[in-house]
Amino acid sequence: MLFNKLNIFIVALSVALFPVVAYAQSCQTHFTTITDLKPPTFGYPSVWDSKYGKREEFTQVQTGVIGEEDTVFIAGRRLDKDDYDIKTIFLAELNRRGRTMLEMNYKPAPGQTPIKMLETQKGFVLLSAIRSNGSNKRLQGRVTWFNEKGVFRYDRLISDPKYDFIPVGMVPAAESDGSVLIMHAVNPNDPNDNHGVLLRYMASGELLWKRSYRPGIPNQILALENVGNYGYLATGYIKNDDGRNSAWVLRLAYDGAINWQRVYPRGAASAFYDAQVIPPTVTGDPKFIVSGKSLPLDGTPDAAMVMQLDPLGEPEWSRYYRRPDYKVNARWIRREEDGRISVILDAEALDTVPGIANHVRMLSLTKRGDFLSDEAYYVGHGARATDFVSGWNGERIVIATIEDDAHAAEGEEDVPLKVVGLVPDEPPTEEEIEAQKPKEPPIQRGWVMVGTPLDEFKDPCD
Repeated sequence: MLFNKLNIFIVALSVALFPVVAYAQSCQTHFTTITDLKPPTFGYPSVWDSKYGKREEFTQVQTGVIGEEDTVFIAGRRLDKDDYDIKTIFLAELNRRGRTMLEMNYKPAPGQTPIKMLETQKGFVLLSAIRSNGSNKRLQGRVTWFNEKGVFRYDRLISDPKYDFIPVGMVPAAESDGSVLIMHAVNPNDPNDNHGVLLRYMASGELLWKRSYRPGIPNQILALENVGNYGYLATGYIKNDDGRNSAWVLRLAYDGAINWQRVYPRGAASAFYDAQVIPPTVTGDPKFIVSGKSLPLDGTPDAAMVMQLDPLGEPEWSRYYRRPDYKVNARWIRREEDGRISVILDAEALDTVPGIANHVRMLSLTKRGDFLSDEAYYVGHGARATDFVSGWNGERIVIATIEDDAHAAEGEEDVPLKVVGLVPDEPPTEEEIEAQKPKEPPIQRGWVMVGTPLDEFKDPCD
């Protein structure tokens, strides 16, 4: 088999590795550590945050980009809160006081869901998932270009005669203007027949190239990192010989051709959701940091996973972060200018555990992967992050959909984060939990949270 020839080693997330909390205390780089995260402590400050949406509808914010003068552009959809029909697709610009500076609404295509928005020289480009108008309701993609005011310019339909095409993401092209789209091709008659696809579009809407990654094994590309002069790094998962889904990395040229690929089996299943390049200091090829999740072999919830790779994909160190009451996914990762690493965790509360909420956590690590800080954020009754972008001066900006009280006041300007404080020694009683429940079913609203930049840090090991 193809992947029997790859250099693969297995780290089982189980009691075989003793869990530790690794703080920046020495200059030694530990190859593998497992960190048991503390219960979330909420109330950390932000630069600003704002809710978006009205009480009579469900508002789902899916993606965003930064604007000028401390504003954020967001894209999403509004649903009827009774029958969940999609009412409109919207673009909106929010300022730091939570005010809507610009809002454009569009008639939705069948089943339309915005996936990813990018800024262009002439405005914005938005990738959406839609369904065809025919009787078979095939899954397709649509790329739409807008000017800087959100006015429609033109669009392109992305479809395949055999496969459903499910949009996953989009990144700026490495070598010139335009973008590269990530699609997941699934045979509607055989779900095991699925694979990753990349499409390169010029800013004019012209398709430059298309690559399908079909090694005969089911796989999905979840993220693509623009490596500048070095092409791209694709991350995702692939089914291994033993039937497990294993994290997967592909080093790609400008035209999507594979330079090398590697598989990283971890636990019962694993996947990489994001990547960042580490530029070479003087000469040589870049290194990479990748992030995602792994399902431990001991049956505990998903653990977040961060790994540094050398230029050929060999792991240099691995970090795992877990909680017994949450599924944790290192959904996004960023390398700061000073080499520190910001990890954005999506923490999903387990249904069987009362009194906890979905939330976003931000970890900061040294460039050797040592633990520096852990901040937790949520608002309303819980938040699920849908996008993450870097800000104007190092701010960490989370785009999310939250559950909120239907009777919450509209038109908030400065919306404070809900402060919970330290977790009490004793769990809340059933009466306390019942009292905290909303009096009517919650609605969905959008949330933009501009997190603070990292404080200055002098690495004692430099």
